[in-house]
Amino acid sequence: MALPGDWQPLWQRRELLEQEHRTEGVAPEDEAVEPRRKRRLPWMTTLFVVIVAAALLRSLFSLFGGTSVAAPFSLDLCVSTTAGLPLAADLARGFLRHVGGQQIRVETVATGLRVTAQLPGSLSPTVIDLAASDSTQAFLSLADGDCRVALVTRDVNPLEASRFHAPPAANLVGLDGAVVIVHPSSPLRRITLEQLQRLFAGTTTSWSSIDHQRLPVRVFLPPTHADELSMLIDKALDGRLPTASVQRVATPADAVSAPKMYGALGLTTFHASDPARMLGIVDWRGHLFSPSALSIARKTYPLTMPLYAYHDESSMTNAAYQFLSFLTSNDGQSLIVKNGYISPFPF
Repeated sequence: MALPGDWQPLWQRRELLEQEHRTEGVAPEDEAVEPRRKRRLPWMTTLFVVIVAAALLRSLFSLFGGTSVAAPFSLDLCVSTTAGLPLAADLARGFLRHVGGQQIRVETVATGLRVTAQLPGSLSPTVIDLAASDSTQAFLSLADGDCRVALVTRDVNPLEASRFHAPPAANLVGLDGAVVIVHPSSPLRRITLEQLQRLFAGTTTSWSSIDHQRLPVRVFLPPTHADELSMLIDKALDGRLPTASVQRVATPADAVSAPKMYGALGLTTFHASDPARMLGIVDWRGHLFSPSALSIARKTYPLTMPLYAYHDESSMTNAAYQFLSFLTSNDGQSLIVKNGYISPFPF
């Protein structure tokens, strides 16, 4: 039946409008998600490219720049008073420079010294703590895990070694010596073992019987547990403790060399003997042994002392192994020699 008037065109127009609305309206689900995926894909691709590029640059910097991007670490060192904190601090600074550290600082803390540095790519600083004590305490701290490496100037004794699950490993990194010293202006150049024993026993109280100077003998010794004193007692005094009236000082060379201390006699280490004068020692057979870099390096000087870096294999870290390797490197040995020690290696 025919529709009157304009109804037919209006109906047709309405049908066309509804068809256009369906075409331009909300698309089916699969058609709506696909554009979002297409919009997200460039961002994901960009992020992936950035990550790969960063990793590549990191590898190239490590390969061609000579310095790896390292994570921060901490390292605890025990140092005997004979070895000395100045040496340990120099070695810690040199090691941190060796691994690429910057902004290296040394500060005093309650236990000794703390050396810090900033490693490339690290947000937090790397820390090396140095604790000073006598060698016995250094071995105890190493056995208890309070430090990873102990710098000492003598061998571990059986009682100390018994505290470890296995004997600690010793790395010889330097040589030193116990030396008898006098005032720089003293005419004395050598002393016999017999004279030395009488001086430390207190039976000789004047230099008149030795070098014809009418001066009283004043004896300066290091602290009781110093390794150089143990070496002197074992090798020169036949195991007898000094019984003369002595003064215990941290730096015997400075005490002996003080103004007007012309009659002073002391004991110190080769590396810490300046500005005093070292004496040669004449043994019972008349052989003269003078302390020098050559005689200590050859170990012909009877009071030669080792400088060891001891460690316990059961508690080692990667940083501790790197530090031990640095000590025997040319850079590490240069610092040891700079501090007055003798290198046991040709370098």
